[in-house]
Amino acid sequence: MIDESMKLLLQAWISVVIVLSIYSFLYNDNKIYRIVLNTCIGIGTGYTLIVTWKQVLGPLWWDKFCGLIPNYKSSSWIGSFIRCVVDNPGTFILFLSLGLLGSLWYFQTSRKYMWLSRIVIGITVGANGGIIFKQQLLPNVPQIIDSARPLISGAHSAIWPNGQPFLGGGVPFDFWQSISNIIFLVGVITVMVYFLFSFDHSNPVVKRTAEVGRWLLMILFGGFFGNTIMTRMSILLQNIEFLKEKWWPAKIPFLWNWQSGWVGLGLIGIGSLIYLIIWRLGSGKPGKPTMPESDDETPSPISASA
Repeated sequence: MIDESMKLLLQAWISVVIVLSIYSFLYNDNKIYRIVLNTCIGIGTGYTLIVTWKQVLGPLWWDKFCGLIPNYKSSSWIGSFIRCVVDNPGTFILFLSLGLLGSLWYFQTSRKYMWLSRIVIGITVGANGGIIFKQQLLPNVPQIIDSARPLISGAHSAIWPNGQPFLGGGVPFDFWQSISNIIFLVGVITVMVYFLFSFDHSNPVVKRTAEVGRWLLMILFGGFFGNTIMTRMSILLQNIEFLKEKWWPAKIPFLWNWQSGWVGLGLIGIGSLIYLIIWRLGSGKPGKPTMPESDDETPSPISASA
């Protein structure tokens, strides 16, 4: 039997092998990377399947109807099921219809009958579209209202968080808030003009306005891209911290323990073999593709015409 410390040791080494195999893609696209990647995808797919049954199909479909079966005592489960169906025909037809519709999703794996999956996809997209539109309407209405800002604004107030309109009457003028509102409205208008494709942009005014909107969008996308890079860097730093803080000082000393040293030496040998295979696969340069030889001596149209 393997004790708890040995289990933790194996988990740490397996994690290290997986991490280093995935990062080997930075050197070259190799078979070790593809094997580990496909293994992780397979494990994730199996886990998703179990979660789907445990949290969706089981409690929301199967248990809804089959939970009524224990109320009908019979000599066999089939007899109880038949009595339950006879006494609850509407419920049975409802959940049977839901099961049949849900099963249409799996026809995506068939090229011949993929069109069946489009039926339930259309139903799902239509239903979710209405729900999402309802959910997004109320949060977006305040943003639309906030887009109307005074170009010449005065001091802030509870009713006017972006500065109230400067109309005199003792309201102090706020220069920087006015500049901020002007830049904001210029951005909103130029970006909206860029996405108005219902008329031609050949007009110089419309064209230049759309170009300004495009530049503002590029700045925004650049910020999003930078945020994505920072997220990836944080994941990289977490992996480096795992290797440096949790694996290296805690797992390497066990190599000098005669009771478990063979495990470490075996894992080091496997790691060295993996590195050798990766280096060997990456050392070869792809050659030029060659045309397969053919016994057909039929001349091409160009040579025939010549």
